[in-house]
Amino acid sequence: ALIVSMATFFTILLWPRVTKKQWLPAPLLGLIVGTSIAHLFAFKDIEYIAQMPVGLPHMYWPDFSRFGDLIGGAFALAGLCIFDSLLTCLVADNMTGERHSSDREIFGQGIANIGCGIVGGVTTATATMRTVANIKCGGKTGLASITHGLVLLALMLGLAPYASFIPMACLAGILLKVGMDIIDYRVLPVLHRMPFMDSVCFWAVLVLTISVDLLVAMGVGIAIAFVRIVQELGQVYEQNVISLNEMSRQLPPDVSMPEELKEKVLKLRLEGPLFFGVSDTIYRASSALVDYKYLIIRMARVPMADLSGTYLLDDIIDKAHKQGATVFFTGLRPQVQRTLTRLRVIEKVGEEHCLATFNDAILKIQEIESDLASGKTRIEEEKYSKV
Repeated sequence: ALIVSMATFFTILLWPRVTKKQWLPAPLLGLIVGTSIAHLFAFKDIEYIAQMPVGLPHMYWPDFSRFGDLIGGAFALAGLCIFDSLLTCLVADNMTGERHSSDREIFGQGIANIGCGIVGGVTTATATMRTVANIKCGGKTGLASITHGLVLLALMLGLAPYASFIPMACLAGILLKVGMDIIDYRVLPVLHRMPFMDSVCFWAVLVLTISVDLLVAMGVGIAIAFVRIVQELGQVYEQNVISLNEMSRQLPPDVSMPEELKEKVLKLRLEGPLFFGVSDTIYRASSALVDYKYLIIRMARVPMADLSGTYLLDDIIDKAHKQGATVFFTGLRPQVQRTLTRLRVIEKVGEEHCLATFNDAILKIQEIESDLASGKTRIEEEKYSKV
């Protein structure tokens, strides 16, 4: 079994490095290799997939007389499915760079589970491992889900006996690689630098997920996160009204800027705590950041930033760098700057681009533009002198 699983695992791991064109998905190739080895050498200690049922399910009318007995378990399953689905959506968002609609995902899942119950099925949710495997193999649209459903239908209509030839060790090798792909490796290098409450939340969720179950772990994690927010932001909420983040190409009246630079500079002003509760709003607003050369993120009114908010800034910076833009921070408070430094966000921007005021950032941009212009002038002078 170990030979089959390791052969499958290393096939999936090495196949993308052998060929750049993924004409054959690595998990499918690993499945073929692992199954072939198992049958070629006829290992005796290998278990195979059990016989799957064949045929369409029968309609089942629920027994409403047991409604009171089942309502508690139904809510527990619904909560678990919601948490699991949203967790899968976040993993998929990080891999694809897109943003899901939570309301649409949960609504569609609810309709599907109602239909599942009518045919005697069990409540289910999106599967993180299958989602990751799909994305890694290039399946990023609804066609991947449709294909998945059609394959399951084909198994139910008569192809199920062929699945019994697949060894369980082969599936273990595939799941091992998919499990490695799910891990967010950005956390590992900075695990010891995370804020205390973030560390408590991280380890509590990890231990409870392994020792108890995901539903309990998610509940405890959310409770710890809210306790942290209440402790650190209670006074801020009492004294200030949280404003919406503002993005505009218009400069404040107290700042002067040459007209030729106005179209190249974009400012993103954040007001209030930068935490998981506002990350979705800021992310959607930041999607309007297009066609710019310089991005100034004004942080003077941001009293704190947690791990989710920090990674939100990290994603915005990555997006700006991909467009060839230069990013500046202005007005960073000491606590926020310490968090950004610990999680290596400041490294991406550069200490020289963390300035005190918005006006300082404008002067820095003018200096950069002046250096670029003088460099071009010298190149042109050298060109004409040679002529």
